[in-house]
Amino acid sequence: MMDITPLGELLAMHSVSPIARPGPEEDEVWEKFIAPSLPPLRTNVAKLCSFGFLEMMNNAIDHSGGWNADATAYFNSEANLLTLMVVDNGVGLFEKVRSHYGLADLGQAVFELSKGKVTTAPSEHSGTGVFFVSRLFDSFSILANQWVLARSPAGKWLADVRAEVTRGTTVVMKINLDSERQPSEVFDMYAPPSEDYEFTKTQLILKLAKQANVGFMSRSEARRMAMRLEEFREVWVDFEGVEEIYPPFADELFRVFADKHPDTKLSAVNANDRVLGLIKSVEARRGSPPDS
Repeated sequence: MMDITPLGELLAMHSVSPIARPGPEEDEVWEKFIAPSLPPLRTNVAKLCSFGFLEMMNNAIDHSGGWNADATAYFNSEANLLTLMVVDNGVGLFEKVRSHYGLADLGQAVFELSKGKVTTAPSEHSGTGVFFVSRLFDSFSILANQWVLARSPAGKWLADVRAEVTRGTTVVMKINLDSERQPSEVFDMYAPPSEDYEFTKTQLILKLAKQANVGFMSRSEARRMAMRLEEFREVWVDFEGVEEIYPPFADELFRVFADKHPDTKLSAVNANDRVLGLIKSVEARRGSPPDS
């Protein structure tokens, strides 16, 4: 099961102190209100926690459109688990993304956010915060606009409807204090030194885009999946949980898109033999016109 604590339980177990706007900046919130309340942390865990909190608190301050943000930390000594939470009363992150990019629905906004490089203020932010923070912690959840985007300790992803989340955005970050994860492990995977630390690689987690248990069928689906992928040099197309795709979808993504954007490499991962076989067949026809 995905590790998502019900929102009501989260709010009940945390002592949340409101930080009204205009108010302190995110680093002041961390240094004055959060860091002093934490147990002793390993150097690497302290770096992970401070970076994650600062990024998510900054999002709440700069982008939520709300007038209040709550920040808290909770330590479960029995599980040796630290939870950091940021809550704002803005319009909701997924609605903010949907409106900014002119997307058809909130589900598409959730999926788009998972790719990275999503920002509603491109002159001020690069859109890397959620992408990297979600991978730095053992588990990570965003709850907003009746939707949740979550990553479990096992690295499993979930996008689903959560009706109790009606306003604002709640971000929950959890990490075991014995974690040996280093920030560089995550940053170097997607923004490698060989690329001058530029964010050039991403994951396309297909199961986040599909609520019904059916295969990906159409060219229009593929075009939605491929939105903004040309901003990256390498994309790992993750087929975990996807049993079947259909020829028009495969052709549009792995041949038509690939021909139009030769500087973006698409690689299929976690795909079954049937899916891999179809991808290879359409890749073999690169440079030819699409089927009718």
